[in-house]
Amino acid sequence: MHLFKQQPILLAILTAFTLNGCKHDDHDHSDSKPAIRFISPAEGASYNEGDTLWLRVNMKSEEDLHDYSLEVKNITDGISEYLYNGHSHNKELTTALSFIPRVNANSTMQLVVINKDHDGKVQQQTLTTFTVNNVSNTQIPVINLISPTPTANFQNGSTMRIQGNFTHNNKLKEANILLKKDGVTVLNYTPIMGSVQLFSFDTLHRIQTTGHADYDLTITVKDMDNNNNSRTMSFHVH
Repeated sequence: MHLFKQQPILLAILTAFTLNGCKHDDHDHSDSKPAIRFISPAEGASYNEGDTLWLRVNMKSEEDLHDYSLEVKNITDGISEYLYNGHSHNKELTTALSFIPRVNANSTMQLVVINKDHDGKVQQQTLTTFTVNNVSNTQIPVINLISPTPTANFQNGSTMRIQGNFTHNNKLKEANILLKKDGVTVLNYTPIMGSVQLFSFDTLHRIQTTGHADYDLTITVKDMDNNNNSRTMSFHVH
């Protein structure tokens, strides 16, 4: 008789535990997508080459943010001017990235922001369009980067292939390929080009990290008149 009286209480405890567990599980598997707000550049903004272009984007999410990327695409010539792959476990962040765009002609560009969840699935993609004007009429060397691509995904033990070419209507002088891991140089490659108008480069680096790490790739090239150009790409490695 004593045990019978305790059964409703035990049932209530089990019911509450089950309901709370469901709510927690639903929260962990929320389908909510991060809210993305562009601060800079503004839609339709106009810049001159040589201006510092600030990439300020605010992202909020009910869940922790995970992988995200900011890419500046020159849709006039199809070149990826800048790429940053970031990683965060916060529910909100505001980027404060910058670079100096260089163009050979007036160009229309887009800043594309992509969020990915823990499974690598794209949660949200959005963009803003702006222009960069060629005001100096100086022709700079062109960097055609074949690999790595903006969608490349690197892990410990994988190999990063850095491949592409430099072209210019003037003769090229020098170039440098610099790769840093968490601010420390792991590859510093200076190809011997000679006075040519086309030079292809191809080098490899094996990713070695015991945990999360940020890799920054910077490629620079200069012509005989010291006109220079550069490309920057950043990758977060799990």
